[in-house]
Amino acid sequence: MKALRVALVAGLAFTWSSIALAQDAAPTNNKDEEAREHFTAGVNLLQDPAHPRYDEAYIEFKQAYALKASPTILGNMALCALKLERDAEAIDLYTRYLAESPGLDPQERTQVERDLSTLRAGLAKITVSSRPDGAIIHDTRMPAQGERITNVYGPISGQTELGIRRGHHLIKAHFPGGTEQSWEIDVNGGEAHVFEKPVEPEAPPVVPEPTPDQTRPEQKADRPLTKPIYVSGFVTIGLGAATLVTGILALDAHSRYGKANDGSDPENAADIRSSGKTLNVVSDVLLIGTIIGAGVTAYLYFTRPQKAGSSQMSFVRGTFLSGEF
Repeated sequence: MKALRVALVAGLAFTWSSIALAQDAAPTNNKDEEAREHFTAGVNLLQDPAHPRYDEAYIEFKQAYALKASPTILGNMALCALKLERDAEAIDLYTRYLAESPGLDPQERTQVERDLSTLRAGLAKITVSSRPDGAIIHDTRMPAQGERITNVYGPISGQTELGIRRGHHLIKAHFPGGTEQSWEIDVNGGEAHVFEKPVEPEAPPVVPEPTPDQTRPEQKADRPLTKPIYVSGFVTIGLGAATLVTGILALDAHSRYGKANDGSDPENAADIRSSGKTLNVVSDVLLIGTIIGAGVTAYLYFTRPQKAGSSQMSFVRGTFLSGEF
């Protein structure tokens, strides 16, 4: 297998040149140029000084082959699939390579057939299913020695058969949304597994914070009327009544004075006038007292204290604080 890989990589540029020379009679087209670019990119990736980049080269060769179905490109695709341990694809590609290359060097044909036999002996077919459809399968083979090999398949729908290499594998199904499920197994062939998307825990129901019941009548604080309020109120009412009486008497005196002040009885008119003045002074004093009393009564009423022990319903962040309900 090593000799075949060396032969393929070393002969890539020469093979493509021979293909191009065979077509000199016909003008090249854009597809040929594009295929050449992808082919050259694949060759460069295989010849990377650090290490061959088979996964990227595989993509370039696929694009080149889609534009120009050359057996040489097919053979290099098979090489990349083999190195990536995509054994089912490698078997299919090498088989097609032999069928499409009738003039292949006998030694190279023998080597390819030997490699095919080795691939078929180590191939294991497993069946995976995705519920629901759309899982991306990440298959990692974990050899006892050497680096792990990972391949990605999918998204898969329903039941899918994968041809992979025998050995210890960790297979993960990545579902849309970020959830995944794992399956670790020693693959011998014939195994099957159903990947089911893990059920995500349901979010707890949102319970609205309780608010005061607007249909209930507002509970007012118990603020009883105190004795000083009653006393002040009664005094104010008395002063108001006295103000009214003295005011009426003062008006009557003023009326009588007008009638008596005709010069016929000066003394009587003077007495009526003096009495009227006294009534006016008394009425003014009583009015001032009434106003002051009303103010005191209003102050005592609006500033009266709340009765000790009265209960109210309070709400803090929606939690009842009044006990059971």
